[in-house]
Amino acid sequence: DNVKFPMISLAYPSAPLNTADDAALDVLSEVLSGSQGSPLYKGFIESKKAVMANTFQYSRELAGQFQIMIRANQGTPLAETEKELRKILDEWELTGPSDDDIARFRAGYQSDLYNRLSTVQGKGAILASNFTLAKNANNLKEEYKRYMSVTKEDVLRVYKTYIKNKAAVI
Repeated sequence: DNVKFPMISLAYPSAPLNTADDAALDVLSEVLSGSQGSPLYKGFIESKKAVMANTFQYSRELAGQFQIMIRANQGTPLAETEKELRKILDEWELTGPSDDDIARFRAGYQSDLYNRLSTVQGKGAILASNFTLAKNANNLKEEYKRYMSVTKEDVLRVYKTYIKNKAAVI
């Protein structure tokens, strides 16, 4: 194979769907890589050490998966990319998420929710998903409360619980 851009992907087992930790992990994902001011963007993209740096919380019924993916520059050893990732995460942990990070997530979440609710298809998808996964088609209020109640402390707690020094599939 002629791989021009090596990519490292770390998958951590995490919280299942519709839990407080799931919501906090979604916020953690957004804080770590969701903006140009995020630690992974600054540490990899802005510094030109990589061409892509993303995190995702994949929520499932029985368990979740927190994914970190870095596509490094051509010729960069993956061990070097992983070492830099761990350094960036350690530095971020010292300050944790800011009030602005939490406010930015809430604004984005609300905007996305309103956009989904603005169409018949979006409303139907939300109702069907809530009925299937939460056994309550009207679960939207509880979901909204769960996301809006996530604090900086919750985000740092889930980072320490699921990511920091935890086993991952690499």
